Amino acid sequence: PFCRGEKVVQYMSKPVWVLSHGRSLKIGDLLAKHSQQGISKARRFYDLIKTSNSSDALKAACDAGLGWLALNEENVSLAIEQQQKALGLYEKLKPEGDSESLTHLYITSYNCIGACFRQLKEYRPALKYYRKAEKLALKVPIDKYAMYEGYRNITSINIALTHKLLGNIDQTWELYKKILAYEMNTSTHFHGPTYLTIAQAGLHEAQVANNVHEYEQHFQHWKAFLDLSLTNMSSSYRRSIISGVLVIGFQYADNHQTQTMAMDYFQKVIRISRRYINVNRDDYRIVLDCLNQLARLNTKRQQYAHSMNHAMEALNMCREDDLGGIVECYKSIASNYEQQLLDQEKDLTPDDIHRMIIDNPFTNVIETAVQV
Repeated sequence: PFCRGEKVVQYMSKPVWVLSHGRSLKIGDLLAKHSQQGISKARRFYDLIKTSNSSDALKAACDAGLGWLALNEENVSLAIEQQQKALGLYEKLKPEGDSESLTHLYITSYNCIGACFRQLKEYRPALKYYRKAEKLALKVPIDKYAMYEGYRNITSINIALTHKLLGNIDQTWELYKKILAYEMNTSTHFHGPTYLTIAQAGLHEAQVANNVHEYEQHFQHWKAFLDLSLTNMSSSYRRSIISGVLVIGFQYADNHQTQTMAMDYFQKVIRISRRYINVNRDDYRIVLDCLNQLARLNTKRQQYAHSMNHAMEALNMCREDDLGGIVECYKSIASNYEQQLLDQEKDLTPDDIHRMIIDNPFTNVIETAVQV
């Protein structure tokens, strides 16, 4: 039922230790993400391997995989139990197992237990296990089986965002700088998502739980981290932070509670990026987008003069060959006038309406009929 399971198990039983447990976790994770009965299929896959003649190492990896499945189902106690079971098996494998491969399994289990405690909002125990994983990660190459999140430096990111959840903003910032330096040395990919993951930690969960106090607490931590990052910026990570702040600004611009702050961040981004608009087209585009966003937000807030100032500033800085940018500026201006007209219509009194009818230039027009 899951891609010819028996043949998969035969393949996994090959005597290549790294290949076997690494692929088992990867296949289990891919099955779990399948849209239809994903987790149940992944569980059956792991159970099938455990009941076969597979190696003890492979069975231990399956226990780790089952722990992650339990966490995905929010069964935290079972997830911890499965990982503790896997850790016990790792200890027995130490004399015979490949040390690097075994280390990767330890890292996988410690990260899962850390995630469990983080979900329980027990952040200090979470840090304890994340640090265990980080200590081991220093001994091996990059975690090639890091498929549970979309980042290369998972453990360090988990530590940083947990510090952020605890309100340790300075520590979070220092960790972020180290993470970004590492990522920039190992990959040329866009690094904005790393910033977002750390900055927004806890906000979504508190919002879903409808916990006003918790949301406000995480909101303040979020604001403190953004403010610190915008005042301690260097050229090496300017683009990553600007990109992250922009995404946050656009995301929260329509939220009444965060709209004012989003506008403030757009202003800060404009001040930072304006210095580079003549040398970098991306910065030119960023400033233009922020000005138009400010124009439209001020229109919604009925601050029409401020809105027009931002729209005209954007229009005046548009390059002649930037037809798309010019169109967006005129859209901002049109939205301003349209909203003002709607506001005037809402405020009309019966006398105003009566006067408009009397003054209608078409009132005295008499239709003429064609007479034969």
